[in-house]
Amino acid sequence: MSGTALAGNALNWNIQQGYGTDDVGYTGSLSADYKGTYADVSGGYRYDRHSQRVNYALAGGVLAYADGVTFSQPLGETNVLIGAPGASGVGIKNQSGVRTDFRGYTVSANVSPYRKNDIGLDTASVADDVELALTNKTVVPTRGAVVRADYVANVGLRVLLTLTRPYGSTVPFGAMVTLKGAQEQQFIVGDEGRFI
Repeated sequence: MSGTALAGNALNWNIQQGYGTDDVGYTGSLSADYKGTYADVSGGYRYDRHSQRVNYALAGGVLAYADGVTFSQPLGETNVLIGAPGASGVGIKNQSGVRTDFRGYTVSANVSPYRKNDIGLDTASVADDVELALTNKTVVPTRGAVVRADYVANVGLRVLLTLTRPYGSTVPFGAMVTLKGAQEQQFIVGDEGRFI
């Protein structure tokens, strides 16, 4: 019997029981493998009539770069450093157990060199107070490289504002509003001078 559990099927488990003739007797095994944000953890137990065995393993990676250090699942030959500063706990699409750390960084290991690799953030795992300008990027790394996929995460609460001119009239529908100091923060004014 086997199965998966937890978000993104991060936990794989397997249970076996058997019986053999000719002095074999009962045999059995139990194993589990958890793919977490910071490492892979696995363990197991196996027995037969003559012995019992326990095994366990912990594997992970450490990537040091200009913005800090990120712990991850085991690194591969070619890797992508994913950065969304301020967006912690965001899952990576098609990557079991991979989530951004408390600073908003993680690593996608074993990507294909010299090919387009789509790196997508799982929008269902984004916190309510975080907004991502983009959720997908494409990278084409060389063999053995660590390339970056940087995302802009805006952390805060949304507000509904009504813009008025100095003489009381509202700003016209379709006007562009730019948040001072934020290059990727542009909004379009809606009806009655409102925007979110």
